[in-house]
Formats: sequence, C-alpha cells, structure tokens
Amino acid sequence: MTTALVVEKQSKPGSVYDLVVKHDGWSAERTCDPAAALDRLGSAHFELLVADSEALREHDDWLSTVRDRFPDLPVVIVTSRGRDHEQTVKALMLGAATFVPRDHLARDLVATIERIVAICCPDETPPVGEVLTETVHRYVLPNDRQAVTPVLRHVQGELERFDVCNKPDRLRVAVALEEAMINAIVHGNLDVSSKLREQGDDAFEKAIAMKRATSPYRERRASLVATFHPGHATFVITDEGTGFDPGGIPDPTDPENLIKPYGRGLLLMRTFMNTVDYNATGNEVTLVKRRSN
Repeated sequence: MTTALVVEKQSKPGSVYDLVVKHDGWSAERTCDPAAALDRLGSAHFELLVADSEALREHDDWLSTVRDRFPDLPVVIVTSRGRDHEQTVKALMLGAATFVPRDHLARDLVATIERIVAICCPDETPPVGEVLTETVHRYVLPNDRQAVTPVLRHVQGELERFDVCNKPDRLRVAVALEEAMINAIVHGNLDVSSKLREQGDDAFEKAIAMKRATSPYRERRASLVATFHPGHATFVITDEGTGFDPGGIPDPTDPENLIKPYGRGLLLMRTFMNTVDYNATGNEVTLVKRRSN
C-alpha cells in the first residue's frame, strides 16, 4: 500500500487528499500546517509527500528542510497558474520530483503519483568507483508507455553504480528521462498532439490506441542509448517519427506554458539535467547528467 502525507489548506471534494484516499490501494494523512507535517514525517513512514503550494506560501524554507531531513522522500508539488511559477521552479531546484498544475488536478494527480511510485528504485547497487570506466546500454522500446518503467529502474541502478548522483537526484533523472521517452513514443512515433489532452475528454488516449494499431506508426520504435562514466551519464533518445522544429518549442518558463503538457515536460527535463539538446530534425534529444561537486 502507498501511504502519502498531504499538505494542503483544506480538504473538500476534488482536493488532493480527496483524490488520493479514493484511489484503491492508497492511504493518506492530511495536515494544513507545514510544521506539523515535518513532525509527522519524523514519527511515521510515508512513501510520498504531496504539498499544495498555497499551503507553503509563507514557509519559504520548508522544502529545504524536508530535503535535508528526509532526502529519499519523493515530493510532488501542486501549483497554481501564473503566480506560482517562480515557486514551482524553486521547488524543483530544491528537490521536488515533479509538479501537477491545480487546473489539471483531477486529470493528472493520480497518474503522476502512480508514475513516481512506479519508477522509484528501492534497491541499492554497490558503487564501482573508478574501476569500471564506461558502460553503454542500448534499449529499443515498442510504442507502449508501460515499457518505460523497467528501463528507468535499470538506469537508476547504473546511476548509483557510477556514483553520478544521490537517490533523490536519481529519481529526478528518471522523471526527466520518462518525459523524453514518452514524448518520443507518443508525439514522435505515434504523432499524437499534446493539444488533444487539453480538450478534457478521452481524445488523447483514443488517438494513441488508434495509432498503435495503424501502419506506419505501429512499426516504429523508440531507442535509448545510455552511456555511464564515473560521475556522469549521457542519454540519447531517438524516435522514428517525422520530427519537429526544436526552435519552435514554446518557452517552458513562461507561466502560461507551465500548465501545458509540453511546457511541463521540458521544464522538468531542463531543471533536472545539466544539458538538454535536440538535433536539427527534432527526432533525437541528448540529455546529460553530471555529478555535483
């Protein structure tokens, strides 16, 4: 069972707490007081922390304290449009694993938590120090988003083995890679527009199902080449779609783009990785993660 601690001002139908406790196999506790949340985290075990930015507005150092005292605890931030933009970016820089816009809470919160729980890697892999100087893994993925999770778990093990980053940062690297790999599958290979998600119905999922069963989309594959060295790793993700103009990507730091699927994903990638570069065709992206000094 997944147990979450929820920090939000009030609980009502459609609130964070309400959505979490209604999910089968999940349980949650709720508090409106960030200080009380710290006390509770110190006295009980939780797999996840979900915090509403409204409840944190006058507690600037709270997330830093969470990171210092509970570094392995995944944190999901719920944000508002526009005015929370700077706070969202700051939260990601301080260690939050991802965020969910309040405008899309009912649509995205449960799916986001499921993804974070799925890719968390509890197993510890002994580091190899400087003895092993390079490992290259090549993954070829079908157009199935479920195929991404085991790859991310394997990648996190290698990040630990090569001492690239600590456990919280390994999760954030996995979040960034998940965004890039799902983009390659859904938007690259299957050519399904993220704008369909904004319609508020099941048009997005229907389009994915249709394309997965239709040529030439169903024959396409996405690939990940992951190269690990002591202290740094490079990830090259390629799809077999027609590509796009990387120069036309909307600015992910624009508050208006923060709640949009493409803005959210690119912001996570650029925040959690040291570099993110697309090729001229737009069907390949290279992400680099280096150990912090």
